[in-house]
Parts: sequence; C-alpha cells; structure tokens
Amino acid sequence: MANPTFTECIDCGKTHPPRALIPSPFHSIVTCEVFPSPSEISAIREFTRDVETEIVQKKYAIDRLLCEVAELRRRAEQHKSIIALIRRVPAEILAEIFLQLAAIEAEIDGSSTYYTRDGELFQRQYMVRPSSRRAPLIFGGVSRGWRSVSLSTPRLWNSISLDCHSSNKIRVNVLFGDLWLKRAGSLPLSIRIYRDEIIPAPDSNTLHEIQDLLRMILSYANLWRFLDFDTLPPASCDILNCMLDSAPLLESIRVSHGRRYTTSGPTPWAGLRKAPKLTQLCFDAFPPVEITMGRGVFLWSQLTHISLGNISAQDCIQILNRAPVAVACRFIIAKNSSSSSDLRPIIHSTLRALDVELYGDPSLLWSLFDCPILSSLSVFTENLDLGMSQNFFQGLPHFIKRCGKTIEEFAMRGSSFDDRQFLACLADMPQLRHLDITEDEMAQFTALVWESLTWATDKGLPPPLIPKLESLVLIGGERFGHKAVVGMLKSRIQTADRPADFVSLKAVHFLIGQSLPDIPPWVQEWAPTKHFVYR
Repeated sequence: MANPTFTECIDCGKTHPPRALIPSPFHSIVTCEVFPSPSEISAIREFTRDVETEIVQKKYAIDRLLCEVAELRRRAEQHKSIIALIRRVPAEILAEIFLQLAAIEAEIDGSSTYYTRDGELFQRQYMVRPSSRRAPLIFGGVSRGWRSVSLSTPRLWNSISLDCHSSNKIRVNVLFGDLWLKRAGSLPLSIRIYRDEIIPAPDSNTLHEIQDLLRMILSYANLWRFLDFDTLPPASCDILNCMLDSAPLLESIRVSHGRRYTTSGPTPWAGLRKAPKLTQLCFDAFPPVEITMGRGVFLWSQLTHISLGNISAQDCIQILNRAPVAVACRFIIAKNSSSSSDLRPIIHSTLRALDVELYGDPSLLWSLFDCPILSSLSVFTENLDLGMSQNFFQGLPHFIKRCGKTIEEFAMRGSSFDDRQFLACLADMPQLRHLDITEDEMAQFTALVWESLTWATDKGLPPPLIPKLESLVLIGGERFGHKAVVGMLKSRIQTADRPADFVSLKAVHFLIGQSLPDIPPWVQEWAPTKHFVYR
C-alpha cells in the first residue's frame, strides 16, 4: 500500500495526512450573501447537529488515542528499562553509587554538617537529613531492585540529622529515627539533633518529647561514633544522667546549648569516663566544677581536639596540663581566673592549633603557657572598650615572642595593638604563611604596617617581614590605607628578577569600609591567576 501524502496543516501548523472530511452540501450558500430559504434553513440546522455530533465523537476518539499513546509510552519505557545498562550494574557497584550521591547531598546541606571547629585540624562529619526527595530515601521509590539494594546497604543509614523544631516533628523523628538507625545494623553511628535558636523556647510538653528522642538515641549508645546536640535546652539533657555504662566506639561529641541557655550544674555525661576512643570534645558551656574539682568526667589524657566555652584562663591551663596529646584547642574565655597560686607554667609539646575567644582576662594563659610546635594561632575579641582590650592583649606579644617561631597561620580580631606592637608580633613569626586581620570600625593600622610587608625593588635590600606570606584576609575600617596595601600586593607578584626563594602571594580577600578609587590594571591581570576577592 502506498504511503499517505503528508501536508502542512493550515490550522495546527503540523505535517500530517490530509483530512478526509465530506464537503458541505451548502457550500454555494455559504459563499454567497443570499439568505437561505426556509427549507434550506431546516437542512442546515440538521447538518449542524450532525457536525456537532461528529465533533463529540472525534473528541472521544482523541481522548482514547491519547490514552493509548500514554500506555504505549509506558510500555516502551518498561521494555527499554529491561535492556537498560543500569540493570547490568552489580549490586555492590550500585550501592557505592548510592553512597557517593548521599555523601554529596549531605555535604551540600549545611544544616546537617557537624563541626568541632572550622579548621583543617578538626574533623568534619557530614550527616544525612531525611527527605523523601533526597538520598537515600529517594532510591527506594525507583524500583524494587533499587529499594532492596538501598535497604541492604547499612552505610546509607549510619548517619542522621534530626530537627526538634516542633512537637509533631519530634514525635515523627522518634519513630522514624529508630527505624532509620536499625537499618545501619552494627555500624558506628553519626547522629545530630538540632533546634534553631530563633524559635521560641520549648514548653514542658516539647521538653518531654525532646527527652523521648534522646532516649531513643540513648538506646544506640554502644554504636555512637559522632554526636552533635545543637541548641538543645540543658534540661532536656538531664535524661543523659542515667547514661550508658560505656561508649566503646564514641570518637567525637559536640554539645551546644546556644546563647539562650546557661548551665551551672555538673555535666550529665558521666558515662564518658568509659569512652576509650573519645578524642574530640566540644562543649559551648562547660561546667567549671568538672575542671577544678578534678572529677575526671572526661579522659583528658586521650583528647586530641578540645573546644570549650564559659571557662577561665585558669581552666585552660588546667585542661592543657591534663591533655598532653592535644593537637588543637579552642577556648572561649568568658570568666576571670580566681587564683594562680596553685598553677605552674607548662610546656605543651603536641599542640599545633590554638583558637582563643576573649571575654575574660587571659593573662594567665599567655604567661604560664608555652607551645614549641604551635603552627596556628587565632585570637578574637568583640565589643570591648579600649581599656579592657589593652589588658586582654598585653601578654600576647610575649607569648608570640616565645612561641612564634613555628607559627604559620595567624588570625586576630578586636585587638588594641598599634603599629609598633603589631609589627613586633609579625617579626616574631618568620614562618607565617597565612594572615587574617580584622580591624575595628576605624582602620587600626597605618601605611607603616603594609610598607613593612612590601618587597623592595632595589636588589641587595633584606626581605620584608613575613616573606613567606601566601594568603591575606583583611577586613578593614573606614580609613583603610588602600595605597600602601596595593603597593604591597604589587611587590609580591612573581617576576623574573625575584630571588629563588621568593614566595608569591596566592590568595587575597578584602572586605573594607570604603571603595577603592580604582582597581589598578595589574590587579586585573593578576587576579585571574589568583584567588582575589574584593568587596
């Protein structure tokens, strides 16, 4: 049979076989202006009824054909899936793909990320926030085979991030979280329970529901590996006073009650005395009685990463004295020391990173503490008057003079240093590679500082301060001396006449209180090959 002739339709614009419609018997009447006779009117009405009936029939036919097309498409997809290459992927390879996708989604989701500190020395653990539209739950909705693979892959279920925003959410998480964690089998577990600080404080019913959730988590204590309890009210953690006899797999724990809550009683984590693998500890409001009374709630001697808040400089010294293998510590000094008569100077031989936030007097820390291999130092204060800031920083230059020979990263915010004091500190850190400075509202340092960091063009002159500088972060004030900084940046570009040991500046981040008049042309050429951010 001959193939039909396809033509372009003037109505729909598509190409299809010509329409096979019977011509109207009243064509001659339609094309003229003569009004039809009564007999013709009756015949036209009858013809119109027949046309409308045919329209309805053809619409029904169209609906039937569309349904048939949809069914045929489904059949085609089903049969294509039978021979799809994905069916030839072994189950163990498919499981690995699932794991990689789940890890990517957990990494993108910032709210489900566990931090002990934002630094390279502190471990980061990504946890999965359950969602039917995301891995791993989404895999079970594709096919029976995919569901079977996902359910038989315990590593997809050994991390979870649960929120406590509302009572309904908490009640669902008690049942859902238990089912989720059971699928992990005997694998070590990473668990995060969080509550936004901006939502209202929980009432008594919500508090009990949070405790129910913690009871469920507590039943898996023998499998804990990473724990993160973020912005939970302290009263909800009372349930943990009857904690497990031991936590044999626990490596890291973070407990943050948030600014809304304060703690005064002892910590409920007495069972952590039997956590032989615990190396990372983070408490934002640590009860000082646990330090001064020496009750040994934590096995300080095995901790390598410590982050504690609501303590004094005296507490810091005692902790460092009891933690001989610590490599990274972050202390929020919010209280003044009571006495230093029972304290002796210590030399910590393993500490590499020290991060201190100052809201209380840190002088004991700077005067009684030495660290011969310190590589990263960060000092932060905020909203302090000039007199308090001077007191807080008066011992820091002496500490840097003793310990600065090995420092490669230095960050400072809110200090009262003038040019002379700051340059003296930089001179005592010859190995410095990364400098992060936040000035106050009015620019803190003058051009003298930046000129001291500028490579001289004349040969034979000695190199400037911190010749190994590779990255600079500068948050400047309203009177930011941009010309001196621009000159310093330009002098640190690699050129042919630079000495063999010249270190080029690779990353620059500016956030300043005023706009630069112009971005020099050399910056436009230099920036694409560097990490340059200017705001």
